[in-house]
Amino acid sequence: MKIVLNTCYGGFSLSWKAVERLQELGHPEALALSPFEKCYSGYLREIPRTDPLLVRVVEELGAEAAGRCAKLTVLETGLEKRIREYDGKEYFAWDDD
Repeated sequence: MKIVLNTCYGGFSLSWKAVERLQELGHPEALALSPFEKCYSGYLREIPRTDPLLVRVVEELGAEAAGRCAKLTVLETGLEKRIREYDGKEYFAWDDD
C-alpha cells in the first residue's frame, strides 16, 4: 500500500497544479473546486492519503504537488498504520496511543 505524508511542519496541503492534475484524472473532490479558489494556499487537506489518484499525482509532480508549508512524500508499506501529526508534520504510529 502507498500513502502520502507531509514530512515538514505546517500541515498537509496540495498545490493548485496538483488539483488541476487531479481534475484531469476525474477526481471528484478536485472537480468540486473552481478556478476562483486558486487564491488559497492549500487544497484538499482532508483527502484520504491512500487515494490512488493522490499517490499518482504526488509521484508525477514531486515537489510541485505540495501546497504552501508542505513537503509531500509517498511511502510504501505493507502494514496498516495510523497517521499522527505534530504541528502539521506527519509520521506513522505503530500503535494506538
